[in-house]
Amino acid sequence: MRLYAKQANDTELEQWAAEIKLRAQRAIGKSAPAWKSRRIRPLFPSGGKSKNETLKDAGISTSTAHRYEQLATIRWQMSRR
Repeated sequence: MRLYAKQANDTELEQWAAEIKLRAQRAIGKSAPAWKSRRIRPLFPSGGKSKNETLKDAGISTSTAHRYEQLATIRWQMSRR
């Protein structure tokens, strides 16, 4: 969506797409520490997989997950117009 917005020269849509991506990254970062390296409760969406297995299935590297975890610790509030 962000690429389309850039091609259409729609900066507002481009900003919204960037915000959606950032929110998704923060959500991953907030939930990743709960996964740990040990097996997870079967009730968790990963179905009892380890953190590394869950990240691999999602196509997320451990270094990317670490960046998302750091991003999740930052206090952040998007401005609304």
